Amino acid sequence: MSIPNYDDGNTQTVKKGMVFAVEPFATNGAGEIRPGKASNIFRIVRERPIEDPDLKVFYEELKEEVSTFPFCERWLSDPKASQKVNKLMRHGLISSYTQCIEVKGGCVTQWEHTVYIEGKRAEITTLL
Repeated sequence: MSIPNYDDGNTQTVKKGMVFAVEPFATNGAGEIRPGKASNIFRIVRERPIEDPDLKVFYEELKEEVSTFPFCERWLSDPKASQKVNKLMRHGLISSYTQCIEVKGGCVTQWEHTVYIEGKRAEITTLL
């Protein structure tokens, strides 16, 4: 579930057990960003059969390690992670996030907190 910072008409209810990443952005420019070039932050986007046994093992370990969370190849222990990430990109199994470019050339900063909904309460898990 995505919760934008504007009314998009979505009426889905936040429920106990849900987890959200709250990611505010701030700029010193116009306050508007546009997508830029691909970054070095990736995410798993789909399942698909992999014939290369070494790449298949890498992908299975990656899914176990990062699940649905964004990741950076430098966090991965495999010495050939960069080449394997590129192969997974070409196979369409992972994709990279784009850089955020401020439309007036200003700086863009981003912060994140992970929030767990405990019923009537929410717990910010990144403060623990």
